[in-house]
Amino acid sequence: MFGIVYHIPPEGHPDSAALEVLANILAGGEASRMQRDLVLDRKLVMGLGVSSMQLEGAGLFLAGAVMPVTGGDMDAALAAVREHLDRVRRETVSDEELLRVKKQVLKSLVQQSLTVNGKAQTLASYAVLFGSPEKANRVLADFQAVTADDVLRVAKTYLDPDRAVTLVVKRNLFGALMGGKDPDPEVSAEPEKESPPPGRPGVERPAGWPATPPADPDPVAFAMPEFFTGTLPNGMEVVVVDRKSVV
Repeated sequence: MFGIVYHIPPEGHPDSAALEVLANILAGGEASRMQRDLVLDRKLVMGLGVSSMQLEGAGLFLAGAVMPVTGGDMDAALAAVREHLDRVRRETVSDEELLRVKKQVLKSLVQQSLTVNGKAQTLASYAVLFGSPEKANRVLADFQAVTADDVLRVAKTYLDPDRAVTLVVKRNLFGALMGGKDPDPEVSAEPEKESPPPGRPGVERPAGWPATPPADPDPVAFAMPEFFTGTLPNGMEVVVVDRKSVV
């Protein structure tokens, strides 16, 4: 396997959205450039990925690939990855590519906000990284505002070959086949015959505390959300539920 790494600005930089779009154009899904060329068409690698890791401090832009267990030409695969990285610095991405990637990113952001846990993680992340959760309400607009010229500009700025660090892990056939593990390791610990008692040893429940968790004397009844049904022109039946959310 191998990887090419570049330094990029921290999370919250004005180029953050364009860098995320760039990463998805290169390797975001089977329709992306490198997935189609290196994995599906030429089969130079088993798998690959490109990621824009934007952190609180300086971030990293990574492009890497995993070679087959046997066979394959790592030099050719590495050269092909470098060619894609160089091409995106020379040529403006097409409107079709940009629209496809924007839809992917926006879909991911919307899906993340559909659950309580997703909303909490989003709000907490922006509160910690930017000092206010209000930034979460502007993320969709930031991605929608990315242009093809923005993608070309950040590629030229940050994917400079002179600033790249290339990491190569040489193949070890025996290690790949065996996984570096003993096929039948010995068990050194005595098996437990009984479940451990609840609580911690030496800690007693304070006097007056109930032995069981308190129950809600007036539980909230489940309310069926309002929904609408319909049929699309192709005959598919759909159910639409109105969702009201702060994110």
